[in-house]
Amino acid sequence: ARSPDRNLLARLTADSDPRVIEVVLSNPRIVEAQVVKMAARRPARGDILEVIARHKRWVIKPLVRRTLILNPHTPLKTSLRLLSLLNRWDLKDVTQAADLNPRVISAALRILETKPTKK
Repeated sequence: ARSPDRNLLARLTADSDPRVIEVVLSNPRIVEAQVVKMAARRPARGDILEVIARHKRWVIKPLVRRTLILNPHTPLKTSLRLLSLLNRWDLKDVTQAADLNPRVISAALRILETKPTKK
């Protein structure tokens, strides 16, 4: 997972071991598009999605957060924790996602009601 070989790195992004994913996410050669693809995978293991959501380098990326929340396999606790970090447009997308947990959708609606609009 620490290899400079991009083909090997791409194959490792599909690994089912959270420890391997943790190392892959720390590899300086991995790019955001690969992480988004990992976060969007369906079906996905909740522990893998949780590893992505806890990784300091990637959780700060808005597209990664959005993708994690829009994945119905992301653990409920993780989705709820990340919701407040979304912008208004992404929150609206969450409220319209039919395959998400209803608690995620209702939490997104509550955040939208209180989130100030930019002028």
